[in-house]
Parts: sequence; C-alpha cells; structure tokens
Amino acid sequence: MLGVPLVAAERDAEAQRLSTSALQRHLRLIRSEPVFVPPPVESMDGLWSEAEKVLVESRLAVAVMGGPETVRHKLTQLLRETKADELIFTSDLYDHSLRLKSFAIAADSMRPRRLPHSNEV
Repeated sequence: MLGVPLVAAERDAEAQRLSTSALQRHLRLIRSEPVFVPPPVESMDGLWSEAEKVLVESRLAVAVMGGPETVRHKLTQLLRETKADELIFTSDLYDHSLRLKSFAIAADSMRPRRLPHSNEV
C-alpha cells in the first residue's frame, strides 16, 4: 500500500492553484506553526524561502496533482515504479466539496477505458 497526496481538478492550472493549500500546510509544519489547512493562494512566491521550497517539495515528492489526464499519467507511472497493489489518498484541499471531487477525478482517471468502436479495454 502506498499513501499518495492528491490534488485533482478539472484542469492542471486549477489543481496547481488548489495545491497551494497543501504547500502552505507543509510549510507551516516545517516552521512548527499551526497546521490548519489554509485557503489556496495564487502563488507561493514570497511565502517561502528557496530552502523551505526544497523541503516542502521533497515532502510531497510522490504527490499527484493535476487534471484528469495528468492524474491518470502520474498514477500509472507511480504504480509502475512502486509496484504497489493498493493506494490510499490524502488531500489537503481547503474546500471539502473540492476534496471529494478530487477523489472522484482520481477514481475516474484510473477506470479502464474502452477503445473507440471496440469492446476491448
């Protein structure tokens, strides 16, 4: 089993913006500050130092963030590399309804796809 931080949205750009909640939360954790999930911001620029950015990004090295196709690609790659037989997701999205939608996008992205004009998957 592999634990995977997840931020999935309709588009890569939206997932990137939403992921700033998780980035801020991990930043607060390494600063020993309260770790409540903060609302997303447009950019992390100016919120962290280069050293903090490296630390936060290393903590989220296996995170899957993006739109449906990006999520599908990253999860497929992660499963191939780790040979994990099960995934468990965590999500630090500020808005609970978007967190649930993120899980649904990830689930949908991993469903087998039927080829056009075929009964094959």
